[in-house]
Amino acid sequence: MTPVAVRGDSPAALALNETALVARSAGIVQAGGYQLIPLSCPLGPWVILAVCAQGFLLVSVVKDAWPSTLGHLWGHPAGFPVNTRRVIHCWTDDKPLPEALSL
Repeated sequence: MTPVAVRGDSPAALALNETALVARSAGIVQAGGYQLIPLSCPLGPWVILAVCAQGFLLVSVVKDAWPSTLGHLWGHPAGFPVNTRRVIHCWTDDKPLPEALSL
């Protein structure tokens, strides 16, 4: 899986030392009772796909900056059930946990 992150408004590949942030976010998702589903490639900005009894969860991981606009890139992916939850984890260097934005 090649993780993707967004800094500001432009998608960019995560640096090797930042892929650990995806793993940390995955741990948080699992601790929340979700089971991870491996992705062969990201689904747009979504790098983590998980499932629980209530449905699917898509998570995007960003570092240091929230997207200034949440346009169609962050919309509901085609083919997913309408109850699919979408969350953005924003990691900063000074905090042990990310801020989360549920869409």
